[in-house]
This record gives sequence, structure tokens and C-alpha cells, in this order.
Amino acid sequence: MSNDVFILFSSAQIERDEYNGWLRQMNAAMKPNISGIYDARVSKDTRHVWFFLLEGDALAMELAEFEDQPEVLAEIHKILAGEPRAAIELAANNAEGSKILVVQFAALCAERYPCVVYQAAGQALYPAEEVLQLRDEGMGFDGYTWETANPN
Repeated sequence: MSNDVFILFSSAQIERDEYNGWLRQMNAAMKPNISGIYDARVSKDTRHVWFFLLEGDALAMELAEFEDQPEVLAEIHKILAGEPRAAIELAANNAEGSKILVVQFAALCAERYPCVVYQAAGQALYPAEEVLQLRDEGMGFDGYTWETANPN
């Protein structure tokens, strides 16, 4: 399904209703039931991103993943100016342009709350200001724009 996973961390508490509202803004296909891991999928042609709100134990487990990377967790705390209180996993498929959808969703959070996006591959961190700049330039985390990402 996915070749790249991103985790959006925020020092604000993101409520499920607001999260679901962001997904609806992006015309996400919401899961009709609670089975399975992902809450929704956003698609454009062959580009897909799956979403999962990490709450409670899931958030604690995600933060525990950084035990062997304390410098990354310290940088996340520094960017957020506090402890992550919410996280959303975004898993993009490998179609060129899928990571534009990731940026578009992350920008919805970045417009409202302090946040940082962690890209698992390469351990890159994108503060809210960078996410908004990428969105405004129409770019994804992989450098593609809709014009340069060819679905064929």
C-alpha cells in the first residue's frame, strides 16, 4: 500500500470531529466501520494517502518509537515548543504526486495549530511554516507539483 509514512505531531489536542472535518474537506473516502487501522483515504487519480489519528496508547507507542532517536524527539519538542499531544499517521502510495496530498492535509493542521511533520524515510522534519510554504507552491514532500507528477 504505502512506500512512505509521515507522522504529523502537534502540541495541540486534535479532536476527532475536527480531524474528520479536515478529511471531509479533502473529499476523503471515510471507512464505514471501525475495523482495520486507517480511518480514511484521500485519492486523486492513482495517488492515494491513508490516514490514522493516533490517540491514547497508539500515540504513546508512536512516541516510544523514538527511544533510540532521542535527538529527533528533542527536535520535535523544540519545534512544537512542548510535548506532542496529538499525532496523525499519513501513508502515501508510491505514485508521483501522492505526497502533494500529504502536504495539503498537513497544511489544514498547520493553519490552526503548532505542528511538525516527520518523514520516516530519511527522518526529515517539516515545521508548520515549511508545510504551508510547500502547499502555497503546490509542491509535495517529494518535490513534485501536479504539473510535474505524471499519473501515467
